[in-house]
Amino acid sequence: QCDPGEATKLLYDLLYTEPIKIVLMPGCSGVSTLVAEAARMWNLIVVG
Repeated sequence: QCDPGEATKLLYDLLYTEPIKIVLMPGCSGVSTLVAEAARMWNLIVVG
């Protein structure tokens, strides 16, 4: 959907629900940037 707000919501949902996820792969550059900035707080790797 290329919606950074929706991507942020989904990121937090994924982080705080089981099972633990290990790979994040957003599709749009705007979403990738936002997700990557947030993901570094949890030492996660983002492939964009």
